[in-house]
Amino acid sequence: MIKRIELINFMSHQHTVIEPSAGLTVLIGPNNCGKSAIVTALQILCSNPKSTYVLRHGTKECKIILETDAGDVIQWSRKKSGSPKYVINGELFDRLKGKVPEPLHKILRMPQVQVDKESFDVHFGEQTTPLFLLGDKEKAAAQFFASSSDAIRLVEMQDRHKSNIKIRKSDLKRITKQRESLIAENVLLNPVLKLHAQAVQCETFATEIQQQKQRLQNLEQVVTAIEKAQQRCMLLEEQTKVLTVIPAVPNLQPTQAITTTIDAIEVANRDAEVTQSKLDALQDLVPPPQIQPTDRLTRWLDDWRRNETAKHLIDRRMSALAPLVPPPEIAATDSLRVTIDRLVTHSAKQTSLQQRAELLQALPAVPQIESTERLGQLIHQYDQLLSRQRQQAELQSATQASLAGVEAEIEKWLQSNPQCPTCGTEVTKQQLLGKTGGHVHAR
Repeated sequence: MIKRIELINFMSHQHTVIEPSAGLTVLIGPNNCGKSAIVTALQILCSNPKSTYVLRHGTKECKIILETDAGDVIQWSRKKSGSPKYVINGELFDRLKGKVPEPLHKILRMPQVQVDKESFDVHFGEQTTPLFLLGDKEKAAAQFFASSSDAIRLVEMQDRHKSNIKIRKSDLKRITKQRESLIAENVLLNPVLKLHAQAVQCETFATEIQQQKQRLQNLEQVVTAIEKAQQRCMLLEEQTKVLTVIPAVPNLQPTQAITTTIDAIEVANRDAEVTQSKLDALQDLVPPPQIQPTDRLTRWLDDWRRNETAKHLIDRRMSALAPLVPPPEIAATDSLRVTIDRLVTHSAKQTSLQQRAELLQALPAVPQIESTERLGQLIHQYDQLLSRQRQQAELQSATQASLAGVEAEIEKWLQSNPQCPTCGTEVTKQQLLGKTGGHVHAR
């Protein structure tokens, strides 16, 4: 319901506000005071016709503002140059080219009634024109009243219902036929399961054959390594024969005690030389005057006494070592040591290779590999059957989805049309699908 109408610079109205009452509202006044302009404003607001004449003289823009009791606000405005604009609940609509925004008639509910190619304005009546339909041709009046009857729509609904039932029955026959065909193809494809099991077994055999091939390659590598090791053993045996000619190494006496004594003698000699150099330096010195304290001189005397004691000890050791016989000269043994190390390494490798050879002798013989041509043919046939099965499954899923969509459309139609529009009896889903004999009208 319209709650408020405001006109700004619209025709003879500079700024007018009208608040209609809850019932009937009557506008009374002398001629040319602007009563018809209010009706014109509502017509312009509802249909947005050409309206260059509505702008008040001397102004740049006119507005029509309408409020409803539901809180909706609609504003129509036009400037001296430019096209009209709407602002509906804060949303702007412009560049309409003579049309109206979609939300307008959802709020006002005052559109023109369309019948075929003609339109009828049932909401407004002007002073200069007759009442509604009185000035129109008889054909237009008959067309309007015929369109307002529900009989034509019921007949159209009935025809559409019959057409839909015919289409659905045709779809049901087609889907049923497809379903029977799919069932027959599934019966033909039952042996595929056995072929699948055989193919799985063949794949297992193929895997085992591949594993045996890998084992055979590993054994070939081991055999190659054994052959190389045997050649290496032969070379080591020849080197061993050459080394047997070398005489045995003489037994050497332990020289650790002699080495320790020689090190001690060398240290003592160095200490003695240091001490002797100190003594020589002290002998040329002039006796120092009496200087107190003498701690430093005392420390030097103590050092000299310790050095004298060490010198006597070294002399005693030298006299003890004088009767010893010089040790024999030791020949260079570097090449002999390298040869012995190589011999030990080759002996260890030979032992390891002999153990590997004993293990390989205990292995069973390599099985003979059969031809896989028949297996490849079975796998190819199996792949073809699986492809056909997937295609049939996709076709069956699409058919079931189509059938479910048809049943959903029928259920949706039944929710809005629970009774037959022709005979008025209740219509069920089973009747429409032909499961209970169909819905047949009494003749």
